[in-house]
Amino acid sequence: MARRASEAKNYRDNVEKYRDDPEMIAQHLNEAFAKKDLAFVLRAMSNVVRAQNVTVLAKKVGLNRASLYHRFERDKDPRLGGILKLLAVLGVELLVKPQPSTPAKRPRRKTSIA
Repeated sequence: MARRASEAKNYRDNVEKYRDDPEMIAQHLNEAFAKKDLAFVLRAMSNVVRAQNVTVLAKKVGLNRASLYHRFERDKDPRLGGILKLLAVLGVELLVKPQPSTPAKRPRRKTSIA
């Protein structure tokens, strides 16, 4: 738990590098999604939002400032549509890729014995 808190603090300390930089935003969010922890993803999204001009960003997304800030609080589970709209305004997109793992085994065909 302490490690996660210290990682989140590092993200907060480096928030400025995410201002208007889609490449850095994408890297930051990819690292957060890789942790497979909703609270960590929400914190990363919040960091990215706070690094922007929130008033302008909120207008582009179609929310007021307060709603945009509260959208990514720990106890919230934001709607996917809102996340996709925000990502588009930030100049990044969400991609899905297969997890690295062993290939799934195909079931064997049953052969009939004549």
